[in-house]
Amino acid sequence: MKSGVSTHNNGEVIAKVASVYTIIIAVIKIFTGIFTMSIAILTDGLHSIIDGGGAVIAQYSYHLSKGNPDHEHPFGHGKIEGVASLIEMLLIYITAGFIIYEGVLRLIYPVKLDYLLTGIIIMIISCIGNYFVAYKMKSIGLKTKSIILQTEAFHLTVDAYTSLGVVMALFLIKITGLYVIDSITSIVIILVAVGFTKQLITNSLSILIDKRIPEEEEKRILNIINRHRKDFVNIHDLRNRFTGNGIALDMHMTLHRNSMVGDAHRICDVIEQDLKKNIKNIDVIIHIEPCRNDCALCKSDKR
Repeated sequence: MKSGVSTHNNGEVIAKVASVYTIIIAVIKIFTGIFTMSIAILTDGLHSIIDGGGAVIAQYSYHLSKGNPDHEHPFGHGKIEGVASLIEMLLIYITAGFIIYEGVLRLIYPVKLDYLLTGIIIMIISCIGNYFVAYKMKSIGLKTKSIILQTEAFHLTVDAYTSLGVVMALFLIKITGLYVIDSITSIVIILVAVGFTKQLITNSLSILIDKRIPEEEEKRILNIINRHRKDFVNIHDLRNRFTGNGIALDMHMTLHRNSMVGDAHRICDVIEQDLKKNIKNIDVIIHIEPCRNDCALCKSDKR
């Protein structure tokens, strides 16, 4: 229990750190972009603003999603992570439209850049900082199965690579004097960011539309249930779905028709506890049914 609480607290801490860090670095990038007249740095700054807003959303939604079920939300709050991730995606698309528009204008009307060395130094610092925060956030996101932390870690990772791309572009501009490289870089950066959102949208929608869990995870669940095969006749109508940071599972279990209520309850409890011990954040509902007279247990009784 302490380990789970500790991981949850670490998730909230890293979300807060990411919120503060990304907003500060975004403001620095935007001022640097204006100072140097670089649309690529400005684009990266606006991308970081999206990451900053996303980090705030991540912090708030992560906190809410970990809340216990209540009267109004008896199944918990896990799906809020899916909604929050889609909001982040929408912010990226809005920013992409603005950046592409500005980038095309700069291609038509190139602008001379100033203080390139200052821009390069700031972008290198940004790249290193983003990668470190993203690594920590992704690690905790995978441990807690938090879609929103993984989404935000992805954004920061993309931001780190785009910052690296800007650094390379600024070096090329300094060497060649071709200022159109700045505009081309800004357009490429945002198109790459948009392209990488496909999988995250799929993951978010998987939560919201109750998509079943991966086949490998389902096989793992069945293997755990089948450890107790001697206690029941069969299982059927097994259903599962993502709940944000966990799994909801329900099934019909056939028991010997002469089983006592207390025995049936004990069997269900043992199976449920075994599942919860081995799979994080799983909620299990088992519907009991009596067997027919020709089941294996009935035949063994007749012998």
